[in-house]
Amino acid sequence: MRYQDSEGNQLAEPSILSGKIGLPYDSEPKEIPGWYVVETPENASGIFTEDP
Repeated sequence: MRYQDSEGNQLAEPSILSGKIGLPYDSEPKEIPGWYVVETPENASGIFTEDP
């Protein structure tokens, strides 16, 4: 997961979700002081696939 502002500037180090192919995942927004989530991305939850 990437943590960026609306201009694409990195706000925190990226993190990696991992799991078994075909199983569901859910991600949670990271708390970054002074920042808040404006829009939840479509891929905040889904199914693990072979594609990154």
